[in-house]
Amino acid sequence: DEDCSVDYLVCMDEGRATTAEKEGEACCESTGIDYTTVKSCFDGDRGTELLQVAADTFNAALPGSTYIPNTMVEGTTIDSNYNALEAAMCSAGSAASVCSKIKTHTKCAI
Repeated sequence: DEDCSVDYLVCMDEGRATTAEKEGEACCESTGIDYTTVKSCFDGDRGTELLQVAADTFNAALPGSTYIPNTMVEGTTIDSNYNALEAAMCSAGSAASVCSKIKTHTKCAI
């Protein structure tokens, strides 16, 4: 579910636990995602494969030196602050619940 995925990522970004693993477990619990499934994926071949795909995608999109975080929505670099990222994702058509709270403005033809 896309809402759970976005909520999970927001939780992970807040980073209150002492390790990424503990944070992942806490965020799974708070968003209703099964931690055992996530942990199994991460520790297995699929997790390794997904990390490699993410690295390849990142390196292809941003060859050479870059900064972290470098946030992109549909291939366009977006300011890494939450409001800019939220607006870009919602404008791109995300179905995340936060987007129903944002009014997007469209230009009217006159």
